[in-house]
Amino acid sequence: MAIPFTTFHKKWCAEKTQLMIQNNFSQWFRDPPHNSIRNYDQYLAVVKYPISLSEIADRIRLNIYQYVFEWDNDMQAVFKNAMAFNSKNSQPYFIAQYLLDSYIKECTPIPASQQEDNMILINRQAQKLLNLLESPPPSIKNLKWDIPPLSNDGTLEWKDLKMKNSELSQPVKEALEKLSALIQKPSTEPSK
Repeated sequence: MAIPFTTFHKKWCAEKTQLMIQNNFSQWFRDPPHNSIRNYDQYLAVVKYPISLSEIADRIRLNIYQYVFEWDNDMQAVFKNAMAFNSKNSQPYFIAQYLLDSYIKECTPIPASQQEDNMILINRQAQKLLNLLESPPPSIKNLKWDIPPLSNDGTLEWKDLKMKNSELSQPVKEALEKLSALIQKPSTEPSK
């Protein structure tokens, strides 16, 4: 199912595009290829759809995209074009591969709504927390937690976000259970 390019997606895609533009390694991908590639005719023989990050940002601003997959295809094309044109052992190829992987990690899955985006972010943070709880660095092994993550009614409360325990993903639940166990376990460290 094609996701329409809503106001939420315009903002979300603009932010993700800007993140890629600001990446220190993206300098070769910011400007249109005809402005930055010396042998542009050879480039066109290999690449049929030249595109750059700045052109994508312009398309978002000008409301060119009708569906989110169009933006996603363009974003991936920026880096796949560089990989198609450059040899596999070249610096541009490696940087394009790194940026494509970074893009996919940051932007997959593409949320259908702000609420879904919030859930994706919570799940990613919960997974990081779970990893940290499973292998804590020595500096935090004896930390005391003052505030339990779940209230008495099973609601998770962070700023404006309220969710029932039943709505949480499994990694979030596991992380919160481990956190709760840490909170309930009295510290054996003397107070300083």
